[in-house]
Amino acid sequence: MSTIIHCKEQAYRLLVKAVEVAICLILMVGCQGKAPQASHPETAAKGSKKVETKRVERGDTAAAVVKGRPLTDFVPKGYSLTEKHFGDLNGDGVNDCVLIIKARRKDAFVLDETQGLLDRNRRGVMVLLNKGGRYEPVVENRSCFSSENEDGGVYYAPILMVEIRDNKLYFFYEHGRYGNWEYCFRSQDSDMVLIGYESLSARGPVTLSTTSVNFLTRVKKTSVNVNEDAEEEGDEKYETQTVRLPRKPLIRLSEVKDFDDLYFDPTDDSEVVEDE
Repeated sequence: MSTIIHCKEQAYRLLVKAVEVAICLILMVGCQGKAPQASHPETAAKGSKKVETKRVERGDTAAAVVKGRPLTDFVPKGYSLTEKHFGDLNGDGVNDCVLIIKARRKDAFVLDETQGLLDRNRRGVMVLLNKGGRYEPVVENRSCFSSENEDGGVYYAPILMVEIRDNKLYFFYEHGRYGNWEYCFRSQDSDMVLIGYESLSARGPVTLSTTSVNFLTRVKKTSVNVNEDAEEEGDEKYETQTVRLPRKPLIRLSEVKDFDDLYFDPTDDSEVVEDE
């Protein structure tokens, strides 16, 4: 009886071994038949001797095909990557990259009565230029934007949108019935400098004022609605003014402390200078 049991155990072991070998052979054949996978645009191919760069159309969804460090490697410790945008910032025909990052401080979480736990950590921006197929950071500002979960009072808080267009970087704030405003930066002196500002202040369908600032020509144009009884679009009556601003160094993106404070009042003429 013991001999029979022993034979059965040996047969079972041989069967298990045969199944394991068969599985290994199937996996090996499957792997050999697979086509090699293309490297992800944002990840380097280790050991590659040739650096390749592919020109692609601008836009947030068109990632530059480069070989270098993964984008997450550029994010500072204690921060998360929340957005990435691709486009040509310096006119060399290849896509650069803009990262929106967000701090992960535990003390910035708040408990809201209606919305529950909210992350009020501030956000920042990083600009990576594509140099010979590899990203190189030129701007790192870790806290220039408020969080996306700010208290908007009786209305929602302004919504930040990022776009790369015509070799320039735009930060656009949309605030529904209250209007919108936009900052325009260009690549210069190993940084991004503010060259334009546009804003529209509104009360529902009625425009209250518009402001346009060109920091290269130092010209500010404003239009203020003086019809206090305006109730619908088209009821506005504007007083317009064009003034020249004093000569100042251009504002650098790396030095902006808080975009909430980067505001240009359409009625403020304290810095107006005479034509030179």
